[in-house]
Amino acid sequence: YMFPAASSILLLGIIAKERYAIIYSVMAILLLNPIFGFNEKFMISGIVGTIVGVCYIKSIKNRTNIVNAGFAIGIAQFLAGLAYGVVFKEQFMVVTFNMVELMVSGIAAGMTTIAVLPYFENTFNILTDIKLLELGDFSHPLLRELLLKAPGTFHHSIIVATLAESACESIGANSTFARVASYYHDIGKT
Repeated sequence: YMFPAASSILLLGIIAKERYAIIYSVMAILLLNPIFGFNEKFMISGIVGTIVGVCYIKSIKNRTNIVNAGFAIGIAQFLAGLAYGVVFKEQFMVVTFNMVELMVSGIAAGMTTIAVLPYFENTFNILTDIKLLELGDFSHPLLRELLLKAPGTFHHSIIVATLAESACESIGANSTFARVASYYHDIGKT
């Protein structure tokens, strides 16, 4: 029960899209179930963890949100293990031990996702919202150089970023990408 299977769901949901995470998680649960001996508790907790993980994917904007998603998955799996133990009248020690394992699994999923995500972003050159927020930080060396060498251009870039972000929000486009791209659009003037 301590296997952090939800980390792959979070990772795939952040890197790709939510629907790919759903398809993958259903396939993973069905394929892993025979390996774990057709364990009903594993399948139920996996489904609950998947549902909670997929619900959190859209709200992940930074690394803290990934940790929160891991905790939420852990709590949901904890409650699923408790409900299963109560319904099927398992021994108290077995239920307690399994609930702790399921909770640790969810937390480990969030931590594993945080640890592995930068490697996927850099290796496969994937631009996630988390990476965009890091690039949009004004302490980034390139933006700091723009501020020092061309303060008027830096101010212009901030105004363009605000306009682009508002426009993207009104049509449903990726406003974070537009804002960060606007910061860098005149970087050649340094």
